[in-house]
Amino acid sequence: MYHALSRATDASILTSDKSSDPLIKGLDLYSSNLNKIANARLGQDQLIKSKFNKPLTTTLRSLISQSNNIQKKVEDKRIDYDLARSNLANCNNPQKEPKLRVDMESAEDEFANTVEDAINVMQNVLENAKPLEEFLELIKAQLAYHKLAAELLDGMVKDFEELIDEQHKLSSSAVNSGRESGDFDI
Repeated sequence: MYHALSRATDASILTSDKSSDPLIKGLDLYSSNLNKIANARLGQDQLIKSKFNKPLTTTLRSLISQSNNIQKKVEDKRIDYDLARSNLANCNNPQKEPKLRVDMESAEDEFANTVEDAINVMQNVLENAKPLEEFLELIKAQLAYHKLAAELLDGMVKDFEELIDEQHKLSSSAVNSGRESGDFDI
């Protein structure tokens, strides 16, 4: 948007020479400063992409991927444990019962170990994620952009006040010189 406003107010399309007209000066000033603001906005957007969006997306993808993988392992081990428990409960052959009991206890241990592994994986991911640092980078990028924009706009206010004074002086001298030459307003 700022680039479009900068191009739309570019005074060079109105005149080929450097005019002393306050309006032309004002348009040049406005166009130039808006172009700087637009470039700063592009810089901010690049910083946000590289220092906030990309790291946060990577962290979230990693978290989701690891979470899905470990969740699948936990579900598989739970199914194995439930199946072994069911086989033991439905066993009618006393000779197979000791082996089925060992299978069930082994499946239960594997399930418990997988749950513990899942907890450790999730804690590790959360400990290594740095969302607050990434948000700090976002805030710094926004602050730098807004500071520059505020400085440029503040400078333009002062410059435009001077241009308005210059225009009033030119208008006053034009009115006075017109009356001195014998021209009358009718």
